[in-house]
Amino acid sequence: MLRAESARTAGKPRPALVIQADELFADLPTIVVLPLTSVLADLPLTRVTIEPTAANGLRLASQVMVSRPQSCSREQVGAVIGRADAAVMLEVGRKLALLLGLAGSG
Repeated sequence: MLRAESARTAGKPRPALVIQADELFADLPTIVVLPLTSVLADLPLTRVTIEPTAANGLRLASQVMVSRPQSCSREQVGAVIGRADAAVMLEVGRKLALLLGLAGSG
């Protein structure tokens, strides 16, 4: 799920990808997100590129910054602007597992 104003960098709101399983943790006062940026970088291990579509609500090509998970107060989280497709979520999940050392080596 993509939300507006979920993460702040230098006081600037930015869209973010919600990675928390909210159906299990809806009572928590915080939500875990990965911020997005429209400044594209060649960082294949820690970035996932998303092209704008009507379904995801993005206006520019953006990248999920997998290396920057953040916990935000639910009050800081804006409205849903769209949804990431299954392929994006799979790639984010794999890169997040790799980053956190949960990918396993065999």
